[in-house]
Amino acid sequence: MIQAILFDVVGTLLRVRGSVRQIYADVGSTLGLAVAPPVAEFRFRAAFRAQESLDAARGWQTDAEREANRWRAILQTVFHDQSQAADPFPVLWEHFSQPASWECFPDVSATLAELAGQGLRQALGSNFDSRLHTVLDGFPELAGLRPRFIRAEVGWSKPAPEFYARVVADLGLPPEAILVVGDDERNDVAAARAAGLRALLLDRRGGNARNDDSLMSLAQLGAWLRREQGAG
Repeated sequence: MIQAILFDVVGTLLRVRGSVRQIYADVGSTLGLAVAPPVAEFRFRAAFRAQESLDAARGWQTDAEREANRWRAILQTVFHDQSQAADPFPVLWEHFSQPASWECFPDVSATLAELAGQGLRQALGSNFDSRLHTVLDGFPELAGLRPRFIRAEVGWSKPAPEFYARVVADLGLPPEAILVVGDDERNDVAAARAAGLRALLLDRRGGNARNDDSLMSLAQLGAWLRREQGAG
């Protein structure tokens, strides 16, 4: 019987307001660091993958210092051919710490209210850093969700088994009583299942829909749970 839902945050409950590549380009422009949006996106993706590889080599251990350093390194790659007369890191770090830079997906508020009505506990598990507290506190539908498992504070990033071990320990439930819902097949689904938790992929684009293994909208989650709990 599922008793608690652990939601991923970015890509599941929240998304960036606007285009990340345009935000990078606009901030760069104000600082005299010219980079075209497509170039910013290409470099960002490459830099992000490189930092993920470094995190994997560290065994997915992390802390606040590592989180700041990884984003600083990503930005150095995005703006690597500039004179660096101005540092974009503090500006962009602050930008993405603000609730106004984010928006809830349209299916979030009603779904969370429905699940609360079913008596299910709701928690958050994210590979974002501690800025997420400020962001979440700016959304009434998310501000009250506890506990929040944020990787810099847990000390481990998803998909580390230690991340999910912390979730299980803090929720005080058997792993199979916890359902993870997220948009990342490795971090949110495969890793959670390997740790003994239940998991559903939220595939908003519908490219990986696999019957009962995934949802295309959070609005489907309540019905999925009612069927699952009834079958149990």
